[in-house]
Amino acid sequence: MRAIDGQSGFSLLESLVVMVILAIMAAAVVPAAVERVRTARVRTTVNQFSIDLRAARWAAVSGRSTVAMTVAVDPSNSYEYTDSRGRVRRVTMPEGVRIVTSTNPIEFKANGSVTGGSSTVFETPLTNEVTSKWTIETNVLGVPSARHQQVGS
Repeated sequence: MRAIDGQSGFSLLESLVVMVILAIMAAAVVPAAVERVRTARVRTTVNQFSIDLRAARWAAVSGRSTVAMTVAVDPSNSYEYTDSRGRVRRVTMPEGVRIVTSTNPIEFKANGSVTGGSSTVFETPLTNEVTSKWTIETNVLGVPSARHQQVGS
């Protein structure tokens, strides 16, 4: 900051230097923020799917009947089941999250079990090289568990 004629302020050069530094910082921070948003989106989707698996199991046990969850893989990217009140619940994946593979249908028996268990895989690209992959497995007792891995460099 220079004083000219008793006035103070920033020169054009000083302002440009600050703007360049801010641009460099933004270039480093924005991709990381985008990756965190994508990670949160797929994690939320996987959590919701696990909750819905438990809800379908509860509907089977409380209704003393078989409840099927049908899973439509990419490009439909959705699943549906009938809840304990008899309402059909249909859930579509958010943008960027794909259902890659799934056991179909996932059938919960009246005792809450699933014949042979089930497996559903979700993916979302984090960067051009890295993909976040989540596998939700439901054991024969009907209890889901999640496993995460990042594929790529």
